[in-house]
Amino acid sequence: MTAAASWAEAQTPFNAGTEATSTPAEAASIGGTPTIDMITLDGASLGVPLRFAGIVAGSERVELDGRKLVRGVDYRIDHAAGVLYLGFEARAGSRLIAAYRHDKALATTAQKGLAGAGAFSFQLVPGGLNMVVGLGMTERTGDGNVLSSNIFGWNNSFSFGAGKLSGLFLVGDRQRVQAQSLYEYEKPQDNVDVGRSQFLVQEAAANLGGGSVSASYQDISKNFTGFSAVEGAGYDAKLVQQFQKERGLKRFGMGLSQVGLGDLKLSSSFKTVGEGSESIDWRSLNVAAGAFSAEYSSQRVGSGFTRFKDLAEEDRGQLAKERGMSRERMAFLYKPKGVELSFSDSRIGDGNEKSIANRDFSLKSGAFALSTGTQSVDEGFSRIGSLLGPEQQRLAREVGASRSWTSLEWGAIPGLKEPLKYTRKSLVKGESSFESTDVRLAGSNWTFESTKMGSDDGFVGMGAMQDAERAEYVKSAAGLYAPNLQYKPDDVQRFLQGAGIDRSGTRLSLTPSKSTSFSLSETRVGSSTGGAKLQQASLSVGALGLSFRKQTMDDGFSDLSRLMQFERMQWGTLQGLDRTDWAAGGKFGGSQFSFTSLTASAPSGDASHQALKVSSGPFELEAHQRDVDASFSDVRQLLDPDKDNLFALRGYKERDVRASWAILPNLKLNAFLQDGKAIDSDEEKYLRDFRLSWTPDANSQVGFNDFSQRDDDPLRLLFGNNTQLLTLTRKFGSLGTFRYARETKDYDGELTDLPDSKREYVAVETKLDPKTTLLSEQTNTTFENGGKESVSTNTVSTEISKRVGVSISDVQVERNGEQPDETKRNYGMWLDFGRGIRLSYGYIRNLADEQAGTQQQQLQITPGTVGGITVGQGQYVEQRWDGLRTKSQGGVQVSASKPFSLGQLAINTMKFGFDSAADRGTWLKEDKSFQLQGNLFKNTFGVEYRGRMHPSGIRAIDRLFTFATDQSETQKVRATLAYKVRTLPDDENIMIRNFNIVAKPFKDFEVSHQLLTNPEVAKGDALLGTITQASQVSAWKLDYKRSKDFTIGAEWKEIMDPKRPLLRTAGINLGLFGSSGSPLYLYYGLEQADLNADTRRTTHRYHLRFDQKPGPNQMFSFFIGNVSYQHSIIDGQPRSNWTLRLDYQLRF
Repeated sequence: MTAAASWAEAQTPFNAGTEATSTPAEAASIGGTPTIDMITLDGASLGVPLRFAGIVAGSERVELDGRKLVRGVDYRIDHAAGVLYLGFEARAGSRLIAAYRHDKALATTAQKGLAGAGAFSFQLVPGGLNMVVGLGMTERTGDGNVLSSNIFGWNNSFSFGAGKLSGLFLVGDRQRVQAQSLYEYEKPQDNVDVGRSQFLVQEAAANLGGGSVSASYQDISKNFTGFSAVEGAGYDAKLVQQFQKERGLKRFGMGLSQVGLGDLKLSSSFKTVGEGSESIDWRSLNVAAGAFSAEYSSQRVGSGFTRFKDLAEEDRGQLAKERGMSRERMAFLYKPKGVELSFSDSRIGDGNEKSIANRDFSLKSGAFALSTGTQSVDEGFSRIGSLLGPEQQRLAREVGASRSWTSLEWGAIPGLKEPLKYTRKSLVKGESSFESTDVRLAGSNWTFESTKMGSDDGFVGMGAMQDAERAEYVKSAAGLYAPNLQYKPDDVQRFLQGAGIDRSGTRLSLTPSKSTSFSLSETRVGSSTGGAKLQQASLSVGALGLSFRKQTMDDGFSDLSRLMQFERMQWGTLQGLDRTDWAAGGKFGGSQFSFTSLTASAPSGDASHQALKVSSGPFELEAHQRDVDASFSDVRQLLDPDKDNLFALRGYKERDVRASWAILPNLKLNAFLQDGKAIDSDEEKYLRDFRLSWTPDANSQVGFNDFSQRDDDPLRLLFGNNTQLLTLTRKFGSLGTFRYARETKDYDGELTDLPDSKREYVAVETKLDPKTTLLSEQTNTTFENGGKESVSTNTVSTEISKRVGVSISDVQVERNGEQPDETKRNYGMWLDFGRGIRLSYGYIRNLADEQAGTQQQQLQITPGTVGGITVGQGQYVEQRWDGLRTKSQGGVQVSASKPFSLGQLAINTMKFGFDSAADRGTWLKEDKSFQLQGNLFKNTFGVEYRGRMHPSGIRAIDRLFTFATDQSETQKVRATLAYKVRTLPDDENIMIRNFNIVAKPFKDFEVSHQLLTNPEVAKGDALLGTITQASQVSAWKLDYKRSKDFTIGAEWKEIMDPKRPLLRTAGINLGLFGSSGSPLYLYYGLEQADLNADTRRTTHRYHLRFDQKPGPNQMFSFFIGNVSYQHSIIDGQPRSNWTLRLDYQLRF
């Protein structure tokens, strides 16, 4: 009978009732899913796994090579595990066919993928060695593979003396069962790992020298699957899961912990995890002996290691980022009683010979503390993004930069209340650097502070500073002028743009007593174009104070515009200004006084101003004296609250006194006296103004004013005027208010023909209802020449709503003689938008008898902010004479109140301004301005327009376009571009360019180019405020920095201007041995200049400079250079000029 025919016998167990071990219950057990397996035996396995577990009891029928097998005689079966166990030895190659029914609900739940007989443990040495054996362990995979595994090994836990060795060693043999289905379709099976494998985990530990020594080893084959045996050996389930992840990896570690060798304590560790030749290694060493301790640690991540996700280490994500990188750190600490000495050196390598290095050294001994260190980030370090988050934020800006710092505190100096503090910092990038030094000493009643900071011209590392560091430098710079001087966030950005500017300052402060203080300071700021110095002193004794301020500035100092805003508020914007200020003040009982003095000298002229203020109870006095040169047109640029008065008094010496006296609580006298004399002539002016006010009761007020003015020279009276005014006001409650005034005017002098006059004024004002007011006014004037004028005015005003109001006035003017009568109509309204913005409109119509009528319109808006728009003071006034003339004037300022965005486009500033005046159809003035600044991604841009018209009708326009890319040092290309087109009155266009471009085309190479054409120079009387110089500067620079030990650079510059048609310079420099601290520099330069139209001079310059690394007690530097002229040598001037300089310092 064939195999297929034999399966047709029944769906009931074929050996039911024939096996001694069968039961009626088993025989009756029908159900499950039918299947037929054909299995080729290998002759070595103890069990035969079927393709499915959960065999329905009694449903199986088994044949071997065509012979039917009897359960209980020829085989036994584990129904739940699905494994047959033959009762005899079968030859290899025999074919077993099994028909059965299976049900998942009856299957044994497999542990770690295995089912069957499981692993057995035998205690060979109780508590020390257990034999582990697992035979016929079955593994069924999802793709239909059936695998049989045998596991042998031991679980050890030995103790010997002070030591212990524990772990697990297993050897597995995994084979695939040659089983296939004869019943249903079977999908192709995947390849699986078979063969021998091992699991080896061992740990050893022992006590040694008061400490401990340990070692561990882990080696798990990639094809090992017997993890149920591992868990059965007592390992935690989570740890077994980690073992499964780390199949194929090897771990080894060993270490010492606090091992004592006499007074020496030693700790050390080595750990590695890897696959093949790629690994991650950790090393550490710690040594301690008494007050001394030292440590070393390192981490290296192999560039080819890939299995980071399988690691047990919690920082495996960071380790994956640092693939191919290394970290090292070494440090020592010496801490005897009262002394602490420490040093650390750390380094991070990127695997391409570029690194980040950091060294720190500190010493503390009693009141003495010294700290110094260095940090460098190699140019070309490419793994910033792989560092830890805080490291990325701190170091991303500093690629290619190095810094050093020194801090000293010493509190054991006699007489000092606070420790002496000294701080020095430097930031180096390329061949230039930024350095700062701070010193502070403080006694019980005095302090001394000194600050110095600055950078070389062309320093490109300002952007490498950290945010807190930038703010600290700006705060320190502000402190040069006054303690706690406030600065704005914009000042930080201006500071970063101030390469080449040096700042320094010293301050001495004394407080001899609680009521007495004295301070003395000096501040300097400068650049290659010149500098400025500020000296200040102040003294305070009780309620008395005295201060002194002196400012001097080089005429050529043109970098004022690059200073921070708070600095420009100290120095001003006037180039070449020398200035001296005195101030004094104090209180005496109920009286107080103040005195100020200003003396200013600028290239365009001089000015001075003295002021005295005194107050004592009801009496106040204020006196001024001013003296301004007529040529001082820039005086309005002075930082002085009186600058507008000084500008108005150019060419005069002036004195004035203002007094106020409350004679009685209801009787006050005010007086103003002014005298002036022209500097360049004998013309004199004086003015007297006396005002007396009396308030008899709450509803009555009487006033008297006597005003006199005279302008004359020694031979004649030019102009004279005396005006007396008497006023009376009386309120009658709900009936209204009555006003009366009487005025007399007397005129004299050659420059006036105005007649004397007398004027009387009467007015009554009353309310018709709570929102409507009626005002009636009558004015009668008589003139010395017999003329008379009567003016009658009636006005009604009402409030329509809280935001809208209107007013109407009727004016009738009657004159005698030939003077015409007039009729005027005045109309007005106002509209309140809220938030301070109020729009008002006024209309005045004047009709004369026979003369042309006049008309005036006025539109005005008050400042305020609404809807993100800020409106400044604005108005428009138009005057019209019927058929004869029209005159107008107006202006407004509008700006965005805050930044706004349009997608990726961010607008930071947007302003518009307009100011104009016209007469008889001709523009007298027209000033237009527009400014737009913003950001697009990381780039900044700006657009500015400014147009001005002179009263003569000529017009000039500036159009400025600016653009700047991201200025981060990591960018391949950085650029700042400014392009201005200036249109002159004759329609000629001048192009003003200031381009700066820096590119890094290759590693360690940097190319920069600067182009400057027609630069501007400030000129106060110019239409646009500046004039251009007809010159052009073009410069190229190439730098190559392979390392600190080899740098080379070349530069070329061409300058053209009318005074010197041509000037070219070129040079090459070489730097060697920079990392040694004793660099050597070589330079060669060539210059060609046209002395005149026919003569050109060629100059050669070359030098060698050596700076030896400073030692603890000595310093040495050497310089030798030559300047030689090839031709066109000036008479008496040597052709070749040598310079030799040796500097040697010895400290003792």
